[in-house]
Amino acid sequence: MRLHSFKPALLLAGTLICSSSVFAANMAFSGELIEPACSLDKDTIPVNMGMTYTQYLYKYQRTVGTPFELLLKSCDLTHTNKVKITFDGVRNANLPTFLIVNGSTVRGVAIGLETPSGQALTLGSSENYALLAGNNVLKLNAYLQGEPNALLNQTIRPGSFTSTATFTLEYF
Repeated sequence: MRLHSFKPALLLAGTLICSSSVFAANMAFSGELIEPACSLDKDTIPVNMGMTYTQYLYKYQRTVGTPFELLLKSCDLTHTNKVKITFDGVRNANLPTFLIVNGSTVRGVAIGLETPSGQALTLGSSENYALLAGNNVLKLNAYLQGEPNALLNQTIRPGSFTSTATFTLEYF
């Protein structure tokens, strides 16, 4: 008999332990969709890096920067006055902050990006720039860098090359 009186008590205890409360609430979302502060002058920006002798790279490790510009047109500063630029692309395995070069024979080099003052732009990292109303010209450089082992062993292989970088503009 004692066993029978224990079952209802156990059932009641289980019901109390498993009881739960349900609450509901609403979430309200709001925001504003705006146009970008500036427009780009071109979708593709060609950078002709010219010809470089392998001996030059063995002596100096890198080329002098080749200037290029990003033209941001018709900047409207109503909602923002700064832009964050992030460059990215396929990275060189031996120089992971540099772009890989594509070519049938070329080996041992990579492409780096920098400001005109020589500050390196790391792929995947951002640089902030202040904007002015109207047109803004962002001046940058690209350069060819020898890979450390290729420089040490003098195994840079010449040839034609290409590379592609992408960049994103984030206004804030």
